[in-house]
Amino acid sequence: MVPIDRPIISPVLVGRTREVDVLETVLRTVRQGQGQIVLLAGEAGVGKSRLVAELRQRAVLDHWTILAGHCFERDVVFPYAPLIDALRAFIWPHPAAVVADLLGVLAAELVKLLPELAPAIPNLRPTAPLDPEAEKRRLFEALLQFLARLTQVPHPTSLLLILEDLHWRGATRLAFFSLLAP
Repeated sequence: MVPIDRPIISPVLVGRTREVDVLETVLRTVRQGQGQIVLLAGEAGVGKSRLVAELRQRAVLDHWTILAGHCFERDVVFPYAPLIDALRAFIWPHPAAVVADLLGVLAAELVKLLPELAPAIPNLRPTAPLDPEAEKRRLFEALLQFLARLTQVPHPTSLLLILEDLHWRGATRLAFFSLLAP
């Protein structure tokens, strides 16, 4: 009997040789120190999630650091929903001391996205608020620094950030992602 709490994914990927070759090239390029962004687009049901699962499996085998988040239709009013989802999924399996170490001084900014950090990290105080545009820039910078930090701590590694169903974000809500691919 198959548990119903996780998706059923065929262990064999069929008919995606060209796409897998492209993704393998991207992984090699990243391993050589050149950041890459890949956007998988297509109609519902064509296999985008299955292709992402294959990419993730290959990254796991190569010991990459992986963050994965999802966008949902109901989250359209939450501008950072997929990043919050990815951060929570990555951070919370770790003990509080490891989380505090991973975040370092960035915790004071990231607690604004993850308020549950406050009780987990003793004496954590959020940074003072700024005007909305400056606040956004400071938060973006903290997120970028954290993602960069993940490639160094505890040892150098490649980072795979998977954000599924970004079409629920809307064009005005994707400003952070433009910083990842200048």
